[in-house]
Amino acid sequence: MNPNQRMLHVRGLLLGKDFNIGSSCAFVLWDNPAGAMSDLRAGEKVKVSYQNANGVLVADRIEQKMMREEGTVKSH
Repeated sequence: MNPNQRMLHVRGLLLGKDFNIGSSCAFVLWDNPAGAMSDLRAGEKVKVSYQNANGVLVADRIEQKMMREEGTVKSH
């Protein structure tokens, strides 16, 4: 994430994408619907809604996902 250049790099399972942050981009946190870009940290899970403007990916909504792990305890 580069707030000075309003850029966000997202890494998925197989590849990554770079997004320009639109001027009216909404940042929705799992505990706050009116967040800011400064609330996001590297390594967090996000869902990005974006438009493809002539090959440039422009994010208009970035939604933070709650990080959690699920599993089964076998013994302790």
